[in-house]
Amino acid sequence: MELYAVFGAALVGLIACALLRSLKSPLAGPAAAACSILLAAAALGKLSGIVRWLGGLFGQGAGAGASGVLLKGFGAALLTSLAGGVCRDLGEDGLREKLELFGACWVILLALPLLGEVIEGALALTGGG
Repeated sequence: MELYAVFGAALVGLIACALLRSLKSPLAGPAAAACSILLAAAALGKLSGIVRWLGGLFGQGAGAGASGVLLKGFGAALLTSLAGGVCRDLGEDGLREKLELFGACWVILLALPLLGEVIEGALALTGGG
């Protein structure tokens, strides 16, 4: 039932934003951004349980380091996407592109220590390290 409520709220927000755009109101962009933020908050609320479950699942055993990188990368990608959507709603495509570039660089930087461990392990297996 909650899914229908979220979709209904999104539809009302869509109609309100379309009406504001047709009236050429300066509030159209901020209204779309507010709708995006509210829908993102609803989605993040649902994802918190999944992230907790994955953290508990991966937090045990040998894959604990990799799981931290995976979860941080997932969070960075999700936040970058949500923030980029808000920028797009406000008509700031240039800012959105730079934000997405920063998010991609951040995920790469998160993965570098893990990549180093993989290379060290491969060298140890081949006798090169």
